[in-house]
Amino acid sequence: MPTRLRDRAEQSQSDRKARDRAMILPLVGLILLAPPVGEIFLLDAKIAGVPFTLVYVFAVWALLIAGAAMLARRLRAGVDGAAGRPGDGFSGASFTAGHDPQQDSVN
Repeated sequence: MPTRLRDRAEQSQSDRKARDRAMILPLVGLILLAPPVGEIFLLDAKIAGVPFTLVYVFAVWALLIAGAAMLARRLRAGVDGAAGRPGDGFSGASFTAGHDPQQDSVN
């Protein structure tokens, strides 16, 4: 298999993995924030005067945001890389090509 084809195959597989992870991330968040799992962390402990349950909820929330940001960056890199590939049906042209802004103005 030529190197270029192998690189495209590896990139395609990496893109699919990133999309799969992006689909699973909300499910992981739902599970971690679901009441049965949350009840495990119903402790009377406090961290810096803040109840542990509140710290847990915001920590999970922050980790979900960080994970989504990393996945978005990876998915964006895959889309940007796909824009230059010949034969993939995406020319990289703007979605507004052929759009006349003067038609949007109100007379």
